[in-house]
Amino acid sequence: MAIILLAGQTVFAQDTILLDKAFISHADVLQISEPEFSDKVFEFKIGEYKVLSTNGDCKTTNRSRKNLFGTKFDKSIKKCSFEVRHKVSGISLIVTEETNSTRTRYPLKWLGSGDTNEWDEEEAGPMISESMASGFSATIRMDDDPSGEWTLFINVSEKNPQSGPMNIILTNGDMLIQIFPASSNPDFDRNSPLKSVFRDFATGFEFHLDGSSIGALQTYGGAVSTRTPDTHQFSGCMAWMDSSLDIKTRHILCSAMATFLLMNTLYKS
Repeated sequence: MAIILLAGQTVFAQDTILLDKAFISHADVLQISEPEFSDKVFEFKIGEYKVLSTNGDCKTTNRSRKNLFGTKFDKSIKKCSFEVRHKVSGISLIVTEETNSTRTRYPLKWLGSGDTNEWDEEEAGPMISESMASGFSATIRMDDDPSGEWTLFINVSEKNPQSGPMNIILTNGDMLIQIFPASSNPDFDRNSPLKSVFRDFATGFEFHLDGSSIGALQTYGGAVSTRTPDTHQFSGCMAWMDSSLDIKTRHILCSAMATFLLMNTLYKS
């Protein structure tokens, strides 16, 4: 990783995730444009694919229940939608759903106290709150083929949600595309991504079909020593796609890539 000194500040130069050389040799590179806002529309491009998200296309539902043993269960479900358009392959509609579950253990005295929602630890005792599980899915439908639905699944460990995604797949029931975290760190452990982040390396995802790479997405380029707090800015993002893929598969892959990029805007507030 190259390091540049600017006005007394340390800045890391642009990095690129490590990919198979054979794949890169016959892959198309798709540049990702900076997002634009106009009339409440969030828009950017992945190559020739235009991604459109309208402000207000997200809805959140909260559910809560408690049992007789001093435990309260909270579940939050957030659904969003957006489109990916291409002048040849048409339009895909993507509907995403993110679920987060939390379990909080309250002393029985507080649960039975009645109307008040205020917490008094001295009176009722300490409460213990923990994340149970989180999950993310996205359905992808082409406008000219409503029956050919694809689903992107991101499953997170229930026992240890902070350990990172355990399994990421993209499937239509017949084809199974496995998606693995990628990094510019040669010592990166894709089975435990967070354990490998000792420096600000480039990060992203690699798409595999039948054991071979067919696409890749760089979600962050390691361009600066600290990530920008503005989640609407794509720092060093780019994509690769196998040049031999048919136009419909390319559109589906691009829709999945757009989903990963939009997770930083639709789901962070």
